Amino acid sequence: MKLFEKSSMSLMNKIIVYFVGYTIVVMFLFSLTIYLVDYSKMNLINASYSRDIAELEADMVNNWLDDSIRKLNDISIMAGNSQNGLMTNIEGLIDIQQQNKDNFRHLYLVNTEGEYIDTFGQEANMNDEIITEIINGEKELVVTSPMIHPILSEALFNVIVPVYDGTKIIGVLGATVTMDQLSKRLNEYEVSDAGFGWLVDENLTVIAHPEEDNILNMSLYSTELIKEKSLEDLKVKSANTFGYSGLDLVAIDLVEDGYATGKYTDLDGYNRTVSFVKVNNAENWYVGFTTFDDKIPSSSRSLLIYMVIGVALIVAITIFATYLLASEVTKPINQLIHVVNLFIGGNSGVRAKVDTDDEFGKLGKAFNGMADTIIEHTDNVEALIKERTYMLADLNYQIVVRNKELNTMNEELETTNDKLHSLATTDMLTGLYNRHELVRSMQTFMDGVLKSDDAGFSVLFIDLDNFKYYNDTFSHEIGDFLLIEVAKILKANIRDNDIVARYGGDEFVVLLKHGDFDVSKMISERIHAKILEQKGFRKAIERKIKSEILLLGKNMLSCSIGIVNYNKNINARTVEELLALADDTMYKAKKQGKSRIVVS
Repeated sequence: MKLFEKSSMSLMNKIIVYFVGYTIVVMFLFSLTIYLVDYSKMNLINASYSRDIAELEADMVNNWLDDSIRKLNDISIMAGNSQNGLMTNIEGLIDIQQQNKDNFRHLYLVNTEGEYIDTFGQEANMNDEIITEIINGEKELVVTSPMIHPILSEALFNVIVPVYDGTKIIGVLGATVTMDQLSKRLNEYEVSDAGFGWLVDENLTVIAHPEEDNILNMSLYSTELIKEKSLEDLKVKSANTFGYSGLDLVAIDLVEDGYATGKYTDLDGYNRTVSFVKVNNAENWYVGFTTFDDKIPSSSRSLLIYMVIGVALIVAITIFATYLLASEVTKPINQLIHVVNLFIGGNSGVRAKVDTDDEFGKLGKAFNGMADTIIEHTDNVEALIKERTYMLADLNYQIVVRNKELNTMNEELETTNDKLHSLATTDMLTGLYNRHELVRSMQTFMDGVLKSDDAGFSVLFIDLDNFKYYNDTFSHEIGDFLLIEVAKILKANIRDNDIVARYGGDEFVVLLKHGDFDVSKMISERIHAKILEQKGFRKAIERKIKSEILLLGKNMLSCSIGIVNYNKNINARTVEELLALADDTMYKAKKQGKSRIVVS
């Protein structure tokens, strides 16, 4: 082996490292095999644990809904009592709502004539299909699908029950319940330190979740399934769009079987286990529970700790035994090294002690012979050395002076060259490659594809949506600030061998070396999501201008990305043609509504 051929490590240390290294490798492979077997078993346990907790939380949701329905029925009995006149008494209805505000955000009554009163103080006539079915006795109870309330502007659902006057129905009583109450209850549960609970409806749209931005915005379906099921009108997006991967596969099992257990990857890249089960007293609602794998007791961790301790003990014993062996082997070598150092230090009479006939004894005899030869020739060359020393001293002085002058000139030249290269290749505002360097790099990439067997590369053409609004509203200084911040996001979310350049204005181009469809789509989605996470850079802009601002959704800074995966089959043979193709693809994203990714 040539592992330590050029190392300055001593022979003794090399022997120790060899033996210890081999021991560690063998023990590691053995321990890893045991751990992987145990880990596969824990995956099955984790899935079962997730399913059990989901069923417990489904029971909790059922009980909570039962409690809300029971309280609403109690109020309906009060409303049916003609003596209190609650069917027409708004103030009385408001008092009851305040007494039950932990359960209901809003109460309303509708009589058989369609007259409507509610705790917002409104009176109107109302004709609703669900209310008509309850008044006609066709339904005893309705739990509606979640929606965004037009007055409260938050996600909620309705619970509606009939109001009886003796034996006949005289109207209906409805209550609104906000989804954040369900989210809090799900995650105040006794197992919340091991994961979190959430709810989805019949469209697999998230209706309760610790992340409020997901509520009524995210569906477990993939983008393709959303289109197939005509869910685009609900303004929901796929879980993949929000940065989750794998939930679309769980969705397929949930639709087919009515329950599901599977794996997915969250926004931070952690693998999670999730299980969904049905809620009995809410039509087509499903409770999900996501487990935090690192919070669940795992025998595999204990096993891993024991294996680490065992390996450490074996390594310690190996180090000690190897040290004893190495000491015996290196002792004569160290003695010879000591003699050589004395000889080099000026003790020309010192000689190695030779008392063995092995390789070390032969090495000592060779050293003694070399020392005698050196002493013999030393006297003859000393005079010549002195003469040459004076000549070399003068020459060395002149060389040192000239070298200092050359070093100074070289440093100045390198500094100038660096500045010129930076000015020629980078954008002064963002520090990214400029358009000239982008074209040069793209030509190199294209030559590699056309002249060799390179598989290809990807071009991401990025245009900032609503950038002109920021320039016009907050000044060009804020516009420059946004370009710098976006450049930082681009550089942070590409690979080391990829290239990002400012094409001009608010347009950027990213070259993904050896990029294919999956890689370019993944990086594009990551860039798109990171820019959206900034929420229009509102807080940063407020800090710079020292004033609060209002950003409407239609003016929010986002990006449109056109992707071209270049290979020999693409009908573009020049950089200009390829850039034009990527630009056209980006404009397709613009025309489709901005803030999206289109692949050519």
